[in-house]
Amino acid sequence: MVKYSQEYREGIDSRNFLIRPFSEEEDRKKQKFCMSEKKEKISVEDIYTPLSVAKKEIKKRWKDKELRRKVDEFFKGNIPKIFKNKPKAVLFRYVSTPNFEFNIFYELAEMVELKPVYMEFLNDKFCTVNQDKLYLAKMVFFGKNGNGNYVVSKKKVIDIGKYDGKSLKKLKTIWKEDFINFHRRIFKKCYKSVKSFNAYKFKNNGESPYEIYLKVFSLFICHGIFFEIYYQKNKREQEFLSKTILPAFNEVKNIFGVKPLIVPIIGRLDEEIFLQYYPEKIRNEVEKIINKTNK
Repeated sequence: MVKYSQEYREGIDSRNFLIRPFSEEEDRKKQKFCMSEKKEKISVEDIYTPLSVAKKEIKKRWKDKELRRKVDEFFKGNIPKIFKNKPKAVLFRYVSTPNFEFNIFYELAEMVELKPVYMEFLNDKFCTVNQDKLYLAKMVFFGKNGNGNYVVSKKKVIDIGKYDGKSLKKLKTIWKEDFINFHRRIFKKCYKSVKSFNAYKFKNNGESPYEIYLKVFSLFICHGIFFEIYYQKNKREQEFLSKTILPAFNEVKNIFGVKPLIVPIIGRLDEEIFLQYYPEKIRNEVEKIINKTNK
């Protein structure tokens, strides 16, 4: 069973971070979750459900045959197979990768007693303006050096300039390995039993981002809990929230009469970029792969 690495816990403390799910006490007080103190930014607190509430609610909804029937009708009987037998805990990113963010999600999935699923979006394009994608290509590792001090090291695994704007499926590492397979390979070293689902299946007919999220959010009416965090640091993120996320969320809520179960993957975070870092043991694994290839 994978737990937070020691360097991650201590690293958070050393940088005065507070990364945690909502506590039971906060649930009772119904503390609002806000991503920014700036009033002009879009409020997202109504999207989220506290962890302890979601844990109870998903059990209740899964037993609601009428609600499940409505969701099945929405999907026209084609609910993805991975969600049919039991509710799942889900993290939605582009490619399965064992960074600190997944470490946090994995523990939260255990807390709600659901099996974790990595929802991917494999057919999308690589672009450097997207932070999640950039840090798949320019991996950052966090750990201790020989003197016991915390250090950050970096490893560029693809030719970033060459592949900017190209499909993720066409990317090759600097040692000529398929980019997606590389990340999945190091992911399976840590999380052998975690299954994945390619959400690009929701774009078979050229659906817009809004239409894709209608399907994504509908899965979390009674088939699972969605762990996510929506930032509003720049215009691109604000527009994505206002034109895609909020409208899709509200529409799904109106369709089913209850809101999708979305739990913030963290409680507060001063520098979310830290989530994209990898533990030191992953750097060692990447070095082994490169050295073996170069022999």
